[in-house]
Amino acid sequence: MHALYSLVLLNKCYPGVDEAAAKVKLAGMLKLDKQTLERLLAKQEVVIKRKLDKEAAQKYSDSLSQTGFMVSIKEEAPPIESSLSLVAKETTDRSSEPTRQPDEAQPEAGNVYRSPQVDVDISRRVFCRHCGAQISAEATFCSACGVGQVIGSPKNKYIAGFLAIFLGFLGVHRFYLGQWWGVFYILLFLTGLSLIISIIEGIVFLCTPKVSWLRRYGNVPPTTPIVAIIVGIIAFIMVAGILASIAIPAYQDYAIRAKIGEGLSFSEQAKEQLSLFIQANNIFPESNAQAGLPETMSNEIVSSVRVSKGGLLTIQFHKEVTHQPGQTITFRPTLVNGRVEWDCSGGSLLAKYRPIACRSSSESVGGVKQVDSADGRLSVKVPSRWNMIEQLHEEAVLQVAHLRDENYLVILAESKTDFAENVDIGKYGKQVSEIILTNFEQSELISGPTSLEINGQPAFSYEIIGQAQRVNIYYYFVVAQSDEEYFQLVSWTLKSRMNTNKPTLQQITQSFKTH
Repeated sequence: MHALYSLVLLNKCYPGVDEAAAKVKLAGMLKLDKQTLERLLAKQEVVIKRKLDKEAAQKYSDSLSQTGFMVSIKEEAPPIESSLSLVAKETTDRSSEPTRQPDEAQPEAGNVYRSPQVDVDISRRVFCRHCGAQISAEATFCSACGVGQVIGSPKNKYIAGFLAIFLGFLGVHRFYLGQWWGVFYILLFLTGLSLIISIIEGIVFLCTPKVSWLRRYGNVPPTTPIVAIIVGIIAFIMVAGILASIAIPAYQDYAIRAKIGEGLSFSEQAKEQLSLFIQANNIFPESNAQAGLPETMSNEIVSSVRVSKGGLLTIQFHKEVTHQPGQTITFRPTLVNGRVEWDCSGGSLLAKYRPIACRSSSESVGGVKQVDSADGRLSVKVPSRWNMIEQLHEEAVLQVAHLRDENYLVILAESKTDFAENVDIGKYGKQVSEIILTNFEQSELISGPTSLEINGQPAFSYEIIGQAQRVNIYYYFVVAQSDEEYFQLVSWTLKSRMNTNKPTLQQITQSFKTH
């Protein structure tokens, strides 16, 4: 029979070893708390493990000696058998048990003096959060530096990586790793920086070796409730802020629209009085007095109600109502078969504050807006991307263009009294077209005159190709009229864009109206 040995811990440290540090290391190796360790060391000698063969006893002794405490290996006395029957029974019992290796000896249940564990399986060990030394997952103190450990749980790098890539812009991956400062990702959310940073971090997480990952995130303490509270408060503030940024302006616009509606109701009496005057006299008044209206009409919403040339009714609102000074809506009357029709698309008030019936022309609707001349006596409807300009022709009544597409339009006006009585729209168009043809190099009339009806009266169109400063130009030229004036609607674009831009130029000239 082989000799058996016991492993005995002596309550002494090797010379030069700090006893306090040695106790910390011993507690970590034996997985004991401070109070239990003190009770253990109250004795001069403590048997840590029994019934070991020589090799196993030496292995445990070397491991335990690293703490700084002295360890002794003592041979156990052979057992005294009382009878042959006892020997036979023990032999039978041992033969019926599975063979157990010496290093597999298990400590007695509940024994605080259980033997140290020497298993180095990385999955059962973590790294000290202070010095990075490898320690037992259940150790309360680091055996290398003596710093107390917070018992946590390892985090999965694949979960952290995917959370960083897909939800990292909200800091979710940092909260998963027990890092409260993930709240800063929420604060940076609107800038887009958190999205870029989190994607990079997710890739780094997925590429980190297992050992390096466990060294940093192998023992993450549980998240305290305060972190969840902070995250919840910040998330609530963000959601509330987003909703407020949408709801508050919408409510303010609604409040302004409601006040504008009240103001228009106040001016409805003036509009009815103006309609009766126009129907009765078949003329458009040019002042409040002529229309039979008071010179001053106002209330807490409307600052003034004025009648001007052509029967134009202008409603101006107080600055406190629209938050901008001088905001107006204009009503332009038109007499059709003895009935007055009103166009309320004019004025400077923004479309979002207007009644729906008054929005169609003042702002882009279907990509089209109405442009009026400075004196308000004529207008055209152009695509919303067109703008008014001034440098095309110094005598033009109205000038609009879209520079990127090389589309241009100018409108010139001439009084009929400047021409002989026998000059009609046809002769006027012929005269003007001949002047245009002679003013350009290599000019050619490719179409016209073509009879049209514009502004409710006869008109003619011409298509001309000419060269100006060695650039080939396509002209779509229309002559129109009112009861008092002739109008030249001269629109042009590059010849290379003729087929593309011609429909737009035709639609604009067809929309021409006088007021």
